[in-house]
Amino acid sequence: MPSCSRATTTGRALVIVSAFKFKTFPEYGEHFHSDVAWHEPPGKGHGQNILTVEIDERYRTDAVKCAESTVRELATEEELDLANLDMLIATASVRGFASALAQSLGTKAARIVALPDGLAHAHTAALAIALESVQLADSRTAVLVCAGAGMTVVAALYRP
Repeated sequence: MPSCSRATTTGRALVIVSAFKFKTFPEYGEHFHSDVAWHEPPGKGHGQNILTVEIDERYRTDAVKCAESTVRELATEEELDLANLDMLIATASVRGFASALAQSLGTKAARIVALPDGLAHAHTAALAIALESVQLADSRTAVLVCAGAGMTVVAALYRP
């Protein structure tokens, strides 16, 4: 996949990423399900959408494996030495994902940005929450990676 530059905003600043890698691993598709359904309680006169998320116990292990593969492909394409990352920002809706991914990539633990424990199960907004806790502009090289339903993984390379 050719490199491309994209701009996105966090709550505070514009972030430019120099390359993306998207991969889908349908063989693990059953590990993470989500569904939105309308629920109208009797006698209330109004209802609401209810999001239900089901995560299999094998999801974290397989998400790490799929994310590692995706990040390594991105690193190869972009001639990036993963041992020299300034920052690894990783989310996947389960506790321990970021540290397990960093270990499999050979990235130092001090360079991991993970969600606070109380938000470890966040999914849609997880990356934005993680970005709120760091100064990405202080980094020379960062990889942002998310794994989710499908199993789908996206990795982005930040180089200012």
